[in-house]
Amino acid sequence: MAENNGQQANQGFLNAAKEYDTKAKRAANNGKPNNAEIYTRLAAIKREAAVSTNGYDWAEYHKLTSQLKHTKGNKTKKGKTAHSNAPEPKPAAKKIAPVKKPPTDLIGAAQKHAALANKASAADDNYAAQIHTRLAAILIDAAAKQSENRAIDWTEYNELTVLLNK
Repeated sequence: MAENNGQQANQGFLNAAKEYDTKAKRAANNGKPNNAEIYTRLAAIKREAAVSTNGYDWAEYHKLTSQLKHTKGNKTKKGKTAHSNAPEPKPAAKKIAPVKKPPTDLIGAAQKHAALANKASAADDNYAAQIHTRLAAILIDAAAKQSENRAIDWTEYNELTVLLNK
């Protein structure tokens, strides 16, 4: 059963890689070669994570996804729309509740999120599938850090959990 759950986690990463490939093609067709390159690399990272056996270092992934955030919609880097010089109002900072108690079985929790990602993907709920896939990756990374007695930052886990429960 554990092998099957591991395969599900890997499939979640592979599904995400396919989505990034699609986004890369769309970005290239829309005249955004920089975004196309980023999405292509994100797809490669997801494929690498799918075959990783000792956890995965997500630093490059986070760096690349943060580079995409400023290009969504028709906004420019400074928060102004392409059609206006007036700055858009910034949303109020959301308070994220700390994890009351992180899961004790990090790998088991990661496998559950991978299974939920597959289930959401099968139901064409890409939003939930991506969140569950990322939660699984965070938990796998946390397990690796825990085994090395390194500090674990639960900020992103908390934020995604809040998004998932909306």
